[in-house]
Amino acid sequence: MRGWFPGGRVPSLVVSTEVVSLFSLMTLLLACAAFLEPVGPTDEALIQGQLPTYPVATCVISDELLEEGEIVDVVVEGRLVRVCCSGCARRVKAAPARAIAKIDRAVIDQQVAAYPLKTCLKNIQEPLSGSAVNAVVGTRLVRTCCLDCAQQVKAEPAAFMRTLDAAYTAQQLPDYAVETCVVSDEPLDEDALNVLYGNTLVRLCCKGCHRTFTKEPELFMKKIGASEKSKRKPESHGVDRDGSHDDDHDG
Repeated sequence: MRGWFPGGRVPSLVVSTEVVSLFSLMTLLLACAAFLEPVGPTDEALIQGQLPTYPVATCVISDELLEEGEIVDVVVEGRLVRVCCSGCARRVKAAPARAIAKIDRAVIDQQVAAYPLKTCLKNIQEPLSGSAVNAVVGTRLVRTCCLDCAQQVKAEPAAFMRTLDAAYTAQQLPDYAVETCVVSDEPLDEDALNVLYGNTLVRLCCKGCHRTFTKEPELFMKKIGASEKSKRKPESHGVDRDGSHDDDHDG
């Protein structure tokens, strides 16, 4: 080869090898970056997670009543926003702050009365006072003792939301009205699975029923609602429809 090229080198071959090596290195780095980049929830998963506690029945832009089959779900800044049409969806995407603020106010108004914790969600030993901070994660209320704690909860919510889930479960479990699994109708025992649909406790007999529940949750929630309604019906206590008592007393 030294007789064919001056200086015994093959420049074109060396350059080609360097280009291939550089390209391979760049490909490897890009692949590693894609692998390491944190992947958030898909829009569909986010919608399904926030829909159970979505608080507004009207379009946040037009104030028109949201009609099934015509609702446009928008995900912006990690938040679900429901609007009546594609035009309102474009307005939300262009300037989401006002819409999100409206949703946050509705979440706080609807959830504060039944909030299950009396202490800060971040600093669990700190009682909530009159200056407690009401913040929103997704479409769920979180309450903290100060703004700094609220910001920390919103920055890394996963562990804190598990604490909140446990508090809602403990709050609702004693009065849970359904004695059977809402999917299989099997009696619930001590091994029943406790899950939350939004902030509402649902008890199931097994993980298989949980998977079935997640496919059509609203169908099964109607079943829970009907059962709770029947449990709340007052007993007659021996009073006939005409208002007279049916027990026979002499005298």
